[in-house]
Amino acid sequence: SITTGLLNGRGTFTYNNAAKTLTWQTAVTPAIPEPSTYALGLVALAAMGLTARRKAK
Repeated sequence: SITTGLLNGRGTFTYNNAAKTLTWQTAVTPAIPEPSTYALGLVALAAMGLTARRKAK
């Protein structure tokens, strides 16, 4: 079995000579929203709340 790291540590090729297989593994990093995403969400919720309040009057 031969393992080599490629692409600046983003993935690994592994070759298994006994099984004649070549595999590629990568690490999946979840997306983390920026603070502006949360701010936009809060503004949207506030706008919906104001709209609902105006319709209730």
